[in-house]
Amino acid sequence: MKRLIFILFVVAIASLTSCQKDVVTPADQSAQSNQKIATTFKVLSHYTINTAVNGFLRIVLAKDSVNKDDILIMFNPNTSPAFVFNEDASYFPGYGLVGFSSMSSNGVQLTIDKRPFPAVSTAIPLNVYAAKSDVYMLNLTVVDSIPTNYDIWLMDDYKKDSLDFRHNPTYAFNLNLADTNSFGSNRFSLVIRQNQNRVLKVNLLDFKADKAKGGVQFAWKTENEGNNTIFVLEKAREKREPFSQLTRITSSGKGTYAFLDKTHTYGEAVYRLKVISQDGSVITSKVVSAKEVKEKKEDRENKED
Repeated sequence: MKRLIFILFVVAIASLTSCQKDVVTPADQSAQSNQKIATTFKVLSHYTINTAVNGFLRIVLAKDSVNKDDILIMFNPNTSPAFVFNEDASYFPGYGLVGFSSMSSNGVQLTIDKRPFPAVSTAIPLNVYAAKSDVYMLNLTVVDSIPTNYDIWLMDDYKKDSLDFRHNPTYAFNLNLADTNSFGSNRFSLVIRQNQNRVLKVNLLDFKADKAKGGVQFAWKTENEGNNTIFVLEKAREKREPFSQLTRITSSGKGTYAFLDKTHTYGEAVYRLKVISQDGSVITSKVVSAKEVKEKKEDRENKED
């Protein structure tokens, strides 16, 4: 009986041992770090960038070409600076040499941080960590989609230093584990602020509608629009009814745009165009009646006859 109990005890111990996680060796740590980075890139590569997003940037904390971690900060007027489930992506510490995240306004570490552009200025805390004391780098690798009227500064409270990060995208710094002020979430912050001297007011030069096969054809011309100017074409079924969005187009900088409304057949519907510039100001066009478009088209055809 004692022998049977002993055998059962040995089997149980073996079973428990087989369920334990493998011990992580330094080599395994590097592999898991690379796996974490690869997973991050997989998420980012499948993350659809909405055309209404005003911009995004990517920052990398790196020791070398292998030991690195990155964050993606996206700017969208319909998001919140606080952590929102299914909107932001929380940061999960890995086994790599470095760890990097941004901090939401309610103190959550993020890998993907979605928030609106500031009306004037905002500071985003950055959380940096490394497993050993050494020299590390912060690199701004993607920034072209940020409107040019926004300045991007990296602030180093530990060194009482600041850097024009848009035009100088690399910052080297010493991290000392014996000095808690040299790492964590209290040293670095990313400051995004609007430079009013660079804001060019968008001008709507022309907005017209014409009868076309299958609907109403709209065309408009602008000047000074940036790559993030928004055009919202609105429609109301009748003049006294509220307008609703028909389409939303992000500017390409070419200055001329067109849209065909295939949903209408020249009733009492009216249209207007809103131009939302980079500084948030709005220009609203004159109201165009679909009925008037039809009548003007018929008048031109009768004159030609």
